[in-house]
Amino acid sequence: MDQQSLFAQLVGTMVGIYRLQQLVTQNTLEATFIARTDTSDMLYRLRLLRLSSTLTPEARIVLLGHFQQQARELSELLSDQQKMPKHPHLLPLLDYGNAQNPPGFLYLVSPHVPMRSLTELLGEKGALDVLTIRSYLDQMASALEYAHQHAVLHRDLTTDAVFIRNDGRIVIADLGVMRILTLSRPADQQILLYGQSPNSTPAPEQLLGQPVDTSTDVYALGAIVYRLLCGHRVFSANQRDSIIQQHLHDPVPSLAQWRPITIGQRNMTTELDHLIAASMEKDPAQRIQHPAELANRYHQIVAPNDLNRQPIAISGTIAPTLAGATPVPIAATALKSTRTQSASPHRAGSNTPHSGQINVARRRMLLLFGGGGAIVIVGAVALIVEQMVNNTPPGSVTVTGSQPTQSSATGSSSTSHTVTAGHTVTPGHTGTVIARTADVPLDSAKTFPLPNGGANPGVLVHLQNGQFVAFDSTCTHDSHCPVAYDSQQKLLVCPCHGAEFDPANHASVVQGPAPTPLTPVQIAVNADGTITVG
Repeated sequence: MDQQSLFAQLVGTMVGIYRLQQLVTQNTLEATFIARTDTSDMLYRLRLLRLSSTLTPEARIVLLGHFQQQARELSELLSDQQKMPKHPHLLPLLDYGNAQNPPGFLYLVSPHVPMRSLTELLGEKGALDVLTIRSYLDQMASALEYAHQHAVLHRDLTTDAVFIRNDGRIVIADLGVMRILTLSRPADQQILLYGQSPNSTPAPEQLLGQPVDTSTDVYALGAIVYRLLCGHRVFSANQRDSIIQQHLHDPVPSLAQWRPITIGQRNMTTELDHLIAASMEKDPAQRIQHPAELANRYHQIVAPNDLNRQPIAISGTIAPTLAGATPVPIAATALKSTRTQSASPHRAGSNTPHSGQINVARRRMLLLFGGGGAIVIVGAVALIVEQMVNNTPPGSVTVTGSQPTQSSATGSSSTSHTVTAGHTVTPGHTGTVIARTADVPLDSAKTFPLPNGGANPGVLVHLQNGQFVAFDSTCTHDSHCPVAYDSQQKLLVCPCHGAEFDPANHASVVQGPAPTPLTPVQIAVNADGTITVG
């Protein structure tokens, strides 16, 4: 039986607690269903992901551990404890699991809300007007910047994954799902995941198995803008391999091939051609690096005299209020999280270029999926999010509110905290900031990129006695498995073979099969509320 026939035959069956009611989309790798539970009339969007049939039993155990950890982090990023969305333009993740029937599948569950994809909209209306596109682009950029702030890439942004709700609001779905799919494949099969859908826009670095970063999502976002402007995909062909070759080698066709882009008597086709080409550069180092930058530059082209729209803040800076102005660095006290940098062009210890890990390059900010280090969006983006949550019409953002207070004597944040024994307090600290004390409640943990790289992240634990401790999360029994903090047991637990470590006692082994404690990571808790490493 072929895979698509299997998906069709699953309608009416149970996956976890969900009964599949309608098959919405499918390909050889995954399918999306509308589902419901037998105890509620609420509808859900359930995505079923097929595992590779070539996985060994041990590799499958490792994968399931990674899946549980990363799906949990996605769920926490996208929805609060009441399962409400944390960002108005990202679809929450409500539930996830390992399907028992059919075996060999993982599933992810989101709310089913009245909405239609950009693909459907384009099929009905064709190209959109430039100001509507500006509103949609601002919302997409806001959502992606939020995800990038928390160290998560989309990796597979297409018009199939962007939806318009009945209230006109944009919602992006399937954040981080491609990362989970790559984990379910051996390294030599991961590139085959890209370009499966005719609407896919894989960046060249993805097709070449090279490191990915925020500009990878910008490549896909630029392709979406192109399609919204002219109604056509950037590249198209009958064969997947032909489309891949175009993404690798062909320049972006001019919009004039389809239609001139004008407002009144002003023809913006050439300017928009240059902008999209900059967002879809083959070399990621030469590409626009941030979604907010693409959105801001688009606005300056199509509506330069509209001063009601405040520029979206680009990670690490406050966006300039005038075109061409120099970005202003964000004050350290305004940061809720921080950027993560490395001096090395590639992370030591990564398995292969196809591993799906995000490596760190000298010349630009790169992110880890796990959500430890993060770049902060403050100012305009925070206000965009706040106003959209309150149903303010997209594109009508105004900057109001105040910044955190600072001490006039020292310029440091007025935030105070208890300094615990064993930690260095350095008001003028150096090193990489991995968290703020307020970001990690008592009896909880947060992952962060290790300064010297590694296959797995570090894990920062806020103990019940108020101390912060950190360790390499790599289980000392199996280097493929990262541990996760269990707040009920107060232990770091390996999901692969059940090893347990006590973070309050130097991560000593509580239960095997791990032979030795986890490797400690030296951290400093600083007077400004930041926690640094390295």
